[in-house]
Amino acid sequence: YLAELRHYFREKRDLALSCLGEQFGTESGFVWSRPEGGIFILGRFTDCVNGNEVARITENKYGLTLEKDRYTYSDRNSRNTTRINFVQNPEDILKEGITRLYKAFREVKDARTVE
Repeated sequence: YLAELRHYFREKRDLALSCLGEQFGTESGFVWSRPEGGIFILGRFTDCVNGNEVARITENKYGLTLEKDRYTYSDRNSRNTTRINFVQNPEDILKEGITRLYKAFREVKDARTVE
């Protein structure tokens, strides 16, 4: 049973990582981990991209709720990160969620470059 579960998690992780690579490519402003275990990929916004603003847009415009990173850490301080659960949803929803994340990210990044 555990071997099957590990295989399933690995496939879902690899799909999520592939989707992140397809959407974000080598563009600056968002980097992510490649976990060896668990059910989350940790994404970190960089280059002055505000993760809270990305989260606001994903929720209000795209119907995607990002976990507020202040709940991830015991000190409740934001580190401009989000966790992506790659096992919770079917593949099509996972792909769509990453697409929506990228769209919101682009909006925040593009607005920052216009200012």
